[in-house]
Amino acid sequence: MFFIFSKILSFLFHPLSWVFILLIFAFFIKKQKVKKKLLYSAVIVLYIFSNSSLFHLINAAWSMPAIELSDNQNYKYAIVPDGMANFDNQVKRIRFSASADRLFQAIYLYKTQKIEKLIISGGSGDILHPDLLESEIIKDYLIKIGIPQKDILIENKSKNTHENAFYTAELLRNIHFTDTCVLITSAMHMPRAKACFKKEGVKILSYPSTQILEKNFYSPANLLLPQADVLSNWQQLFHEIAGYIVYWLRDYI
Repeated sequence: MFFIFSKILSFLFHPLSWVFILLIFAFFIKKQKVKKKLLYSAVIVLYIFSNSSLFHLINAAWSMPAIELSDNQNYKYAIVPDGMANFDNQVKRIRFSASADRLFQAIYLYKTQKIEKLIISGGSGDILHPDLLESEIIKDYLIKIGIPQKDILIENKSKNTHENAFYTAELLRNIHFTDTCVLITSAMHMPRAKACFKKEGVKILSYPSTQILEKNFYSPANLLLPQADVLSNWQQLFHEIAGYIVYWLRDYI
C-alpha cells in the first residue's frame, strides 16, 4: 500500500501539476476576481519553478557533492540501488533512465579496480509489471558486457529505498560482511539512501552520481528566463525531501 501510495503522490510533486490544477479551477470559477487571481497564481508558479537559479540554489543545499576515490581506496562491494533501467519488450533490450549514471559510475569503479564486486538492489518498481525485476535485468546486461557473474550479487525483493537498505543488509549479513561498502546513487537521492542504509547497520561510503549542477547559477539567462527542464528537476527534489520526511516519520531513518 505504501508503495502504491507513493506512486500516486508523485503526481503532486510536479509544479506543472499545480499549474494545471490552478488552471482547471480558473476555468470553472465564475467570479472574475477569483478567476484572475487563479490565472495570475498559475503564471507565478510556472515562472518561479522554471527558474534555474532558484532550483540550483536549493538543490546545492540538499544534494551531496561528488567525490573521487584515491589510489589507495579500494572496497569489496559497491551497492547500486534500482531506479535506473527497465526492459523494453518491443525491441527486447534494456532501456536506461536518467538515473543510469549510478550504474555507469559503478562499472567505472569496477573496471578501475576501486571495487571488487557489485551489489544490485531492486525488485520491480512497476505496478503494472511486477514480474520485471530490475536487478535481474541489470545483472543480465552486466554479464553481456563482460563482467563475470561471480562479481555480481543481486537482491530482487525491494520496491523502495527503505527496502533496498533492509534487504541488502540482510544479504550482507548472510555472507558475513561487515566492512564498508560504496553506496552509489544520485546526489539528490543520497541523503535519504545514506540514512536508510545506516539505519540498517550497513557501513557505507557515499559516492553520489547524477549531479544536477549549473556553474553559472546567477547568469542573466538563468535568473530571468524560464526553462522547461527545471520543472522536472523540482519534481525530483520535492520527491526526495518529502520521502525523507515520510521515512523519518515511519522510523526508516
